[in-house]
Amino acid sequence: MQKKCSLNLRKDLLKLSKKLSDKNVLSYSDIKKELDKDRIEVVIFVYGSLKRGFDNNDILKDAQYICKAETVRGFAMFEETSGNYPYLLKNENKGYSKIKGELYRITRRDVLDRIDSFEGVPDYYKREQIKVKIKKKEIKLAETYFFTKNIIPKDQKPIEEWTKDNNHFLKLFEEHYKKSMCE
Repeated sequence: MQKKCSLNLRKDLLKLSKKLSDKNVLSYSDIKKELDKDRIEVVIFVYGSLKRGFDNNDILKDAQYICKAETVRGFAMFEETSGNYPYLLKNENKGYSKIKGELYRITRRDVLDRIDSFEGVPDYYKREQIKVKIKKKEIKLAETYFFTKNIIPKDQKPIEEWTKDNNHFLKLFEEHYKKSMCE
């Protein structure tokens, strides 16, 4: 419904701009250029707290969910222990897993800017293009966020899929609690 409304609004604005340009108020092409200036077509691959059902998915409320996907090549994904979210490293180690996530279509510059800001681009994360495989085994290009620091935690194994029970900090606390109760 939201898509249909935005298309109708766009058509109405274009009609109005046509009327205004006919009266020499503004040129139709200038108004159309202005409206199209912020339109983009970017597909992003999300693998952590931006996925459906997770805390930060509402940041993608103006993006269109496409489908589940998996990276074509393996990457290293770890949990940021100071928070409950993962980060992806662009390591060349052949032993890393293909990462499971979701694809979203972004069609407005302000939406992509909001996501980049949330991810801390360019200081904390950087957005780069990767290849992903969708359920039909079709290969697509998408952009995803890589951690800018190459930190491989010694107390973690790489994660293949971020799920609600991936909280490494909580697991360490539970282990510590169990050990202290048994002593």
